[in-house]
Amino acid sequence: MVDKLSTKETVRKEREFFNNHPIYRKLPPGYVGVDVLIQKLTKILFRKIKEHLPVIMHEVNDNIRKNEEELQLLGQPLPVDDNGKLNIVWNMLSEFCETYKNVLKGKYDIKRISAVKDEGGYKIKAKFKNLLEDYTGDFRATSKYKDEDISYALTIHEGDSIPGFPSVDAFYYLLRPELEMLRDPIQECLSEVFSYLEELANKILESSFQRFPRVIDDIGELVSKFLNEERDKTKYIVDSLVDMEINYLFTNDYDYLNNYTTFIPKNQEKERVDTRNIFIREIRNRIEAYFKLVVRNLRDSIPKSIGHFLVKSIQDTMQLKLYNQLYKSTEMVTCLNEPEHIQRRREELHASIKTMKEAQKLIKRDPE
Repeated sequence: MVDKLSTKETVRKEREFFNNHPIYRKLPPGYVGVDVLIQKLTKILFRKIKEHLPVIMHEVNDNIRKNEEELQLLGQPLPVDDNGKLNIVWNMLSEFCETYKNVLKGKYDIKRISAVKDEGGYKIKAKFKNLLEDYTGDFRATSKYKDEDISYALTIHEGDSIPGFPSVDAFYYLLRPELEMLRDPIQECLSEVFSYLEELANKILESSFQRFPRVIDDIGELVSKFLNEERDKTKYIVDSLVDMEINYLFTNDYDYLNNYTTFIPKNQEKERVDTRNIFIREIRNRIEAYFKLVVRNLRDSIPKSIGHFLVKSIQDTMQLKLYNQLYKSTEMVTCLNEPEHIQRRREELHASIKTMKEAQKLIKRDPE
């Protein structure tokens, strides 16, 4: 109301004013009046909107997409019956396993969550690459042995055999402590790979089951138990490979068999030769050569063992074994409830998406 007049009455008086005015009544239609002003301002407004339309539409579409993705992560409202709840948990567990495998494989996954966007199996490969790297190159396995140490080993393992023949026991006596040094780095590699697999599982678990925080610990327990079982099996295999290399000496390596043999230089054949020094030199060379063979073997076999029996085995068997464990854990499903903030958030997202889609229609509408 203006001056106690209705809007309709005000518009009528305005029209009478322009129609009876000596100057304004001579103007063509469409130049005066509130209606004309509204039309012109509306056109100006939409013209300005059109100028910024691409940016506005991009922001609106981006917000709709983000909200729909979040809504998809929240999932459908929780059913009342236990069977319906169990199906939801199974579906979420399937998504968890699938995401876990895709992250390790480096496979593109549209559902990949931001918490693990920089994670992947490439980090495990980096740990494999560094395995026993300190024992390659210029590393000398006999650097701590003086000639006197090797001579002493030859002496105490000579026994009652014919003099002049170096004993394999002396060779093993000196070699074994050097090979034993390889155990700790290998166990550390296995431990680091397992820790990464466990950490990655926890990150994905937190996001996958965020709508049911009460069951995260229970599901996490099942996952942890499964991972530990796979680690223990792998540890047995890794320990066996290390024991095999340390406790049974054998090689078919052509270079080793043909280049590390006892010999007397030709220019010393007619001279008195100190066989003890020759044996010391040969034992030292053989230890160095055999040690390098073992390091080379372990740098190949250990990553393959961990990769196959731990990393790949987890990917291949995780889903089935977790399903079996979940099927036995009926109590977990009965106490499954969705927090109120998740329900509120779902309603907010639905309302936001509806509003933005209506905004899309308005923005696209042309007043002309």
